[in-house]
Amino acid sequence: MLKYSDLTKGQKKTIDAYVAHRPELANAETLASKDINIIWNELFALRAKGGAKVGFPNWLTRFNHIDRGTVAFPGPGSKGLSKAEVATLEKSKLQKILDSSEQDVVESISDDEFMAELKANGIEV
Repeated sequence: MLKYSDLTKGQKKTIDAYVAHRPELANAETLASKDINIIWNELFALRAKGGAKVGFPNWLTRFNHIDRGTVAFPGPGSKGLSKAEVATLEKSKLQKILDSSEQDVVESISDDEFMAELKANGIEV
């Protein structure tokens, strides 16, 4: 896994351009591959107006690949977690979402009640 301190001058320029474009990436641990493409396209469109000229970060998807569609983002404020630590972090985020969401309880009805409801709505079985 590449960390910010391990990057070359050109790679740091790319990461700095991404962070300047989206400041929330400064402390981000992961980034989706589709977001890498979206941000690069936005930066490419800004080139005509004097924006940063950075290439597509193929090195990022090659060396910092965590899972399908996810890479470890070596931002200046990121902790540089390992694959296992990032997976645990993602699972804990998902668990928090699941815990905070309300789960609907479906009441079961008997077959006779179901058939009566169908007939009441004009459905013949």
